[in-house]
Amino acid sequence: MNKSLSYAVRATDRCNLNCRYCYAKTEKPQDMSLATLVRILEQMADYNAGETVISWTGGEPLLMGRAFFELVLATQRRLGKKFTNILQTNAILLDKNWIEFLLANNFQVRTSLDFPPELHDEMRQAGNFSATLEKIKLMVATGLPVNVNTVITNRNIDKVEEIYAFLKQLAISSFSVSRMVLQGNALINHDLAIRENSEFGLFLVKLFDLWINDRNEPRIARITPLDKLLNACQSYLRHDDKDPCFHCQDQLLAIGPGGEVYPSCNKFFGVPESCLGNITDRNLAEVLKSPERGKFLSEVSAVTERLCSECEFMPICEGGCFYIAYNIRHEAEQITGREQFCKGYYLILARIMDYLREGK
Repeated sequence: MNKSLSYAVRATDRCNLNCRYCYAKTEKPQDMSLATLVRILEQMADYNAGETVISWTGGEPLLMGRAFFELVLATQRRLGKKFTNILQTNAILLDKNWIEFLLANNFQVRTSLDFPPELHDEMRQAGNFSATLEKIKLMVATGLPVNVNTVITNRNIDKVEEIYAFLKQLAISSFSVSRMVLQGNALINHDLAIRENSEFGLFLVKLFDLWINDRNEPRIARITPLDKLLNACQSYLRHDDKDPCFHCQDQLLAIGPGGEVYPSCNKFFGVPESCLGNITDRNLAEVLKSPERGKFLSEVSAVTERLCSECEFMPICEGGCFYIAYNIRHEAEQITGREQFCKGYYLILARIMDYLREGK
């Protein structure tokens, strides 16, 4: 029986913004055809044993219009399998009609809101912070599940308390933080990058302590990646048979608008040579058993074997992010080369393990 995978499906490369740190920016944007859309959903239903979770990404997926998502739902109903749809949107196009449609069809929404407000507007466009905040409040008021992501750069990494307090007052049940990825537009905005390799880890440690010590309602149920790291550490300490690893390899695939299949998250869209095949001319099972995927797994595993074998957290993280492992696979055998932020993740894993061992 196949293990059910989750998918990040890029419906379009087009976007109605041009964010300074956008890693999804492409030179020749394309849209997914309806035939490719149907083929992808059919292949997912054939391969997955259980529920299929799809994150519809871009670009801006709402640019594909209502008919695209109506076909998504009609095809999923025809296939008779359980699907969970998550829409990743910048929220500009969200209006009352879109929100009613998403709510009626059990979509979840992920959007981005950076803090402080002036930083958000600088990264995106003037006035976008207040406009996005109003859309988030509207989604919360209507009961549409929404996760808010805040991008961490060197401009706000020292504002963990302010970021937590601001996101908490939105009355959302979950949010996420992610560091800026040097890809796409970010390549010409190096000034935004986090420089010190432990700095993001220290940010996560402070955020974790704020979260676990917060007794005030409404409680925040999940903060990603802290919730994934916490679950992985708990699983490890319980000696669970299931893999405690928190990275997305063997759990997630990315599919481009032309049907291209990439390993793990959609950061691999920016690494064309990592493509595993195309779902329009091969079925999903063939792609996953392909020589291309075997070569990918071999190369990233070799990085882990060289650089991580003596780390005490290796059983938990299994070498961490496969995207970074792939990009540095031919570099010098130094732990700082393994992952620029490896020291930072070591710090947050150590903090979580101390918390769990204290029995709190």
